[in-house]
Amino acid sequence: MKLFQKIAVGYLLFVAVLVLGVMIGQSMWLPFSVAREIKDFIDYSAGKDNSVFEKLQSDFGGTPHRFLYEYEPLAATGMLEMKIFGLKDRRAQPLLRLSQDAPRGYRVLFGAFDFEDTFWGAVLIDSNGKVINTWHLSTDGLPLSSEPDIRKNMYGVDILADGSVIFLMQEEGGGIIKIDYCGDIVWTLDGSYHHAVSLTGEGSFWTLEGSQGAFDPILALIDVNTGKVLKRIDMRNVRAANPDTHIFDLQRQKNADHAAHGNDIDPLPKHLVAEFPQFARGDLLISYHTTNLVFVLDPNTLKIKWWRIGPWDRQHDPDWNLGGYISVFSNNQRGVGEHSNIIAIDPQTIKFENMVAGSRYEFFSRINGMHEVTNAGTILVTSTTQGRIFEVNGDGKVVFDFVNLFDADVNQTLHVSNARFLGPEFFQFEELPSCEDP
Repeated sequence: MKLFQKIAVGYLLFVAVLVLGVMIGQSMWLPFSVAREIKDFIDYSAGKDNSVFEKLQSDFGGTPHRFLYEYEPLAATGMLEMKIFGLKDRRAQPLLRLSQDAPRGYRVLFGAFDFEDTFWGAVLIDSNGKVINTWHLSTDGLPLSSEPDIRKNMYGVDILADGSVIFLMQEEGGGIIKIDYCGDIVWTLDGSYHHAVSLTGEGSFWTLEGSQGAFDPILALIDVNTGKVLKRIDMRNVRAANPDTHIFDLQRQKNADHAAHGNDIDPLPKHLVAEFPQFARGDLLISYHTTNLVFVLDPNTLKIKWWRIGPWDRQHDPDWNLGGYISVFSNNQRGVGEHSNIIAIDPQTIKFENMVAGSRYEFFSRINGMHEVTNAGTILVTSTTQGRIFEVNGDGKVVFDFVNLFDADVNQTLHVSNARFLGPEFFQFEELPSCEDP
């Protein structure tokens, strides 16, 4: 009888807790927000599994487990330390291999560098691999910043010809910041933005506004010089303007988390318009990660001009290119095998090819990731969750290889966000400015 009573009491307690949970969830009582914060803390870790202890250790100034990955550098014996001033003692210096066949010019690398004063940053190197400038990047000072930098993901960053950097750190970052070559703040834009800082070449850039879990993203056009919002496009209006283009059929799942997950916008620049006669200057190349969808939107009429689902999986970073093809970073998160690829597709013929086969380069980034087909004809790949950035030439040879090494003994690397190849004439000043820090 006592056993039965214990079972009955246990059952009643279970029902009571269940009912209380439903009531909290529906009414959004204070305990709901506390429970949500606890859940977010447990869940979030840059697309990887960490124990609660590792997350606590990371958040309280210990080993930054949230952004550490296991990657064994290929032929690491041929890589040299790249000396970067101001890194924390707890981490190793990054590794670099720069071939004589690499095109001459600057390269800028963005990611988790673990500086003494900021976790995130950027490093500018010259044609010889020498570090000539660093930017220490943080959004902790923004009023709407909701998390410390160690819990943010810097995904959305680029550099301008005057040496200034524009960056954001997803919704938790509290907005967008522009700093100059020496790291001084030019402007800030408070708000919730994520994934993209996509320059138009005409004094503005596109980004995504709101929650990345929203079914209908907001596309925002921002002035480069002032940080002022110039235009917003609500994807609800785009769906309404294209009633016969059934590529947004997940509207049947409006409450699904990350049902679309818009993660990039790339405007067609003036110098590539002739390469894409079916499109117009300023048309937007957009990526919906969850549905493997890439499409082209006219930002003025809101008409969908072109779309394709596959041959990429959970893709990032679609780009316009010389030769009239679109290149896409295919994470291959749900696909066969454990390699990512860079896919090229002709939007007129729909023929595609694998430009950078991950199996050849032991290249796999299940989340994030960026690439650039450079004006020197190479392909620069940011393999985020390997902590690696590499560049291949037309013969498929790796001419530049960077590994953001954290601990060589256990093959631990730190997160990388993006990279750009900048030609010798990229910067608009004759001599690089002299800043206080080396």
